[in-house]
Amino acid sequence: MHTRWQAGFTVFEVVTSLAIVAILITLALPIYIDFQHKAQVTSGLRLASPVQQAVSVYHSTHETFPVSNVAANIADPDELGNRYVHSITITDKPTPGTIRISYRAMGSVAKGDALLLVPTGYGEDVLWDCTSMTIIKSLLPVNCR
Repeated sequence: MHTRWQAGFTVFEVVTSLAIVAILITLALPIYIDFQHKAQVTSGLRLASPVQQAVSVYHSTHETFPVSNVAANIADPDELGNRYVHSITITDKPTPGTIRISYRAMGSVAKGDALLLVPTGYGEDVLWDCTSMTIIKSLLPVNCR
């Protein structure tokens, strides 16, 4: 009698492997999507960095905050966006110098949801408070929660 070795996998091994992969994907996909949405919200903060610098320079020069993009000598709000950010606007609400980052619709973020960077002047230093009333708290960067 010859002993015959078979190469390959049994149907049971293949089905079990596929089931494990499906479970892992089911668990990982929501985490990945949440991570992606957080990154999209954070991209607005990166885009707003030069605007924050312009507001700080204006404040150190004029000892007050600008109330518009024109006053701060920066581009129009719609020109400062990207595929996730609709516009970045300097406004006087709730206080002068507030930077409003308006987002496009994406996943958990609705069109028009905004992140506010509210400045506070201490001498020549400007401190920023980050807040949002419309974006889900779990999507906000840690310093904005």
